[in-house]
Amino acid sequence: MIKILNIYSIGFWKLIQKLFKSKGEGYLLITKILTIVVFISTSGISHAQTKGNGGGVYGHRIVPYSDPINIIRIKSNPKNDVRLFPLYKYVVDTSFVNPLRIGDTLTDDILDLSLQVIDSLGEKQIISLRDFSSQKLLVLDFWTTWCSPCIKSMIKWESLQSKLPNKIILIGVHLDFDYKVKPFVLERGWKSPTVIGLNGYVLNRYFFDRDVISRTVWIKNRKVVNISDAKDFGEEMIGRYLEGEDVKLPRNLDWTYREKGVKR
Repeated sequence: MIKILNIYSIGFWKLIQKLFKSKGEGYLLITKILTIVVFISTSGISHAQTKGNGGGVYGHRIVPYSDPINIIRIKSNPKNDVRLFPLYKYVVDTSFVNPLRIGDTLTDDILDLSLQVIDSLGEKQIISLRDFSSQKLLVLDFWTTWCSPCIKSMIKWESLQSKLPNKIILIGVHLDFDYKVKPFVLERGWKSPTVIGLNGYVLNRYFFDRDVISRTVWIKNRKVVNISDAKDFGEEMIGRYLEGEDVKLPRNLDWTYREKGVKR
């Protein structure tokens, strides 16, 4: 992408030269400004990338969104705060992620992963999974604003958390443009924090072999105990499970790394 940007920059440079060839100081001023713009643009795109021995680029990446028509549409809505939540796409390098299966214990790298969240007041905060009690059921619910089953799942877990606050901790994880979360959460009065940004996508890939929404990861005593969708469970079943009863939990293993010790 940097090479492509440089090609366009060089072409634009030649155009500026033609336009200002006889303008003296004006040409020099434009040249300096363009130099700065090109430097900033290429530096931003290469952020979080590292060149390997083979010359390729590896590492998680933050890529500026580049569809000009859609950018204009997004910015035209005053609810979309793209100043506070810039338009980025996130790319996860899975070579830096150790997959987790049902039965696995969370490792330090995921427990200490810095997670940017939007809280119930619409404010940005930084948390980690280690911040939360291992004695409670920690629920990671992966969602987007346009996914109806995702929203139903979040509503269900919000209700369960409000009824069982000493036993359940809910953390939403949003996998779409960051600007969508704040107005959506505030309008619905959700109390749980929602993860945004690159590390939300990184967190998702610990449990799934691609970007996956409409799934819930259950964690107890820092161990992955279940992965499910929003179907076939309610307050009674969850209550019995949390009381230690032997309950058959609803499970959906699509796009997961399957159970521990079982090859996909």
